[in-house]
Amino acid sequence: MKTIAVGALALCLSVLPVMGCTSTVPDSPSVHVSMTEEVVPLQVARIDIQNVYKAHEQSPYVDHLMSPPPVAVIGEMLDRRLRAAGSERVLRVIIEDASVVSEKLPVTEGFWGYFSKEPEERFKGSAKVRFELADLHAPDIIIGHAEVSTNRNKSVMEGATLAERDRALEDLARDLSRDLASGLDGVVRETFSASTAARTGVTATPEW
Repeated sequence: MKTIAVGALALCLSVLPVMGCTSTVPDSPSVHVSMTEEVVPLQVARIDIQNVYKAHEQSPYVDHLMSPPPVAVIGEMLDRRLRAAGSERVLRVIIEDASVVSEKLPVTEGFWGYFSKEPEERFKGSAKVRFELADLHAPDIIIGHAEVSTNRNKSVMEGATLAERDRALEDLARDLSRDLASGLDGVVRETFSASTAARTGVTATPEW
């Protein structure tokens, strides 16, 4: 289950000129996420994409060894999808988690292990993005908020090559980004549509 906590946020579903978008996610080689993407226009004057996640850079975490790391893949997706299409307010889009942990799995040893091939390592990915709506002239006062989060696992088999391991990690980064993109579509297009923009304090807990 993934939980989306929804605050007040006004959106415009018609495509308007982009008025501002800034990004502070790290530069990394691009990983193309193969999926149908649509620009999501928001009724705000500026969108600030921020990364507050700090890689742990030690075992069992491995996201800092990935190229590109999940935080960069997620940041690129947010930058592609979100567009400012209003004349007031600022939306802060904050990447809070983009971690991947490596977990060794038990495998059959001895004689029977010689005849079996089992998953040997599991990569556990987590990602979370928080949205904060504020007035341009009072950016410290949050007038609306939302969160989208996801968890994904990917396993590799015994004897996997380095290339196969890297491919599993790349797939995991894509999966995390896809899940967050789906969350954007759900929150933005359904909960934060123009018809519900006036409602505040709404909490949505979808099953997916």
